[in-house]
This record gives sequence, structure tokens and C-alpha cells, in this order.
Amino acid sequence: MHRCILLLLSLLLFPRVSFAQNALFLGIPLGGEQEQFVEKLEAMGYEVQTMSGTATSLTGMFDGVMCIIEVHATPRTHVVHQVSVSFSEFMENEVARMLKYR
Repeated sequence: MHRCILLLLSLLLFPRVSFAQNALFLGIPLGGEQEQFVEKLEAMGYEVQTMSGTATSLTGMFDGVMCIIEVHATPRTHVVHQVSVSFSEFMENEVARMLKYR
């Protein structure tokens, strides 16, 4: 009985794990080394602002809007597991757009 439950749980979790391994950001696969990931973003024109062992912040244009991209890596192996994008300019433009149409 316990084996059946364990097998069922592993089958349910497997698609999520395999999906995460195939995730891309701007055509760059997540799961690689942080340094190489950042180098590829720099080659696309993004500029490094801060860099540590587990996170790197870059700035540049994303979808036509100035943004901050944060690349997060695991502490021990420095494997990229998350990328986040913040649109500070987008928020300012949205407020201006809302005021214009009021």
C-alpha cells in the first residue's frame, strides 16, 4: 500500500520536475551555471549591476521597457533556478496613462 502511494506521488511530481529542467529565459536554459547564464545576458546587451554567489542583478530593455533582471542560483553549485524581471518604468508609464485617460 505504501509503495502504491509513493509511486503515485512520484508520477504526479515527475512532470513538474521535467518541465522545470526544460525552462528557458530569452532562449537561455535554466539549470546551467550562473556565470555562463549572466555572460549570455551580457551578450544580449544587459549590464550587470550587482553580483554575488547566489544572485546577479542586470539592467536593460525587456519587451521594450527598461527593467531589472535578477538571476538566482543555488549557494553551493551556482546553478540557476530562478529569473525575475521587474518593470519600474512600466509602472510609471501606467500611472501616466491612467491620468491621461481620466
